[in-house]
Amino acid sequence: MLSKLQAKIEAAVRSGRLVRYRVSLEEGEFDLRQLWLRPDIKRLIDSERLDSRQRAVVKAALKRFVTGGVLNIITTDCPHREVAVVGDIRELRGPPPPFLELRFKPPRYDLRFFGKSIGRDRLILTSFGMKSLTEKTGEPRLVVADHRRRCNDFFGQCGFQDKDVPKDIKSSFSNAEFV
Repeated sequence: MLSKLQAKIEAAVRSGRLVRYRVSLEEGEFDLRQLWLRPDIKRLIDSERLDSRQRAVVKAALKRFVTGGVLNIITTDCPHREVAVVGDIRELRGPPPPFLELRFKPPRYDLRFFGKSIGRDRLILTSFGMKSLTEKTGEPRLVVADHRRRCNDFFGQCGFQDKDVPKDIKSSFSNAEFV
């Protein structure tokens, strides 16, 4: 029997609101974490809008996430601001539950994915933002508060409740180093 949470996730997938991110597994690899994306994020990852090198870096990072690789997670209470650039996932300041960012540096765009955990080792990415110093991205100005609001609205529309989201970042992921 499906849990209520799993049923809500599957309903979001059936309705087209979410896409399960799947990776090609090599010998000895397993799906140890689950990742869902809004369809526009999946289209971006697969598109030519991203530089091929950046697309490869994004896909490699998402595969490492799904296959249970070690994550470097920068928490909001990290006293060293400079480490934010080396983390895989960054917990953004604000009210609980944790709101997360995955950041990918240029060659072409400063690309960010935003979302929340939904249970342990399950992540839903709800929006993305891009910045570029050299060209127009075609995307609205990157405002983190707007992405947080979009994420909260999406979770509400899907029927996800606060009890479905881990209350703190350390409860969200296994095999992680928290800085």
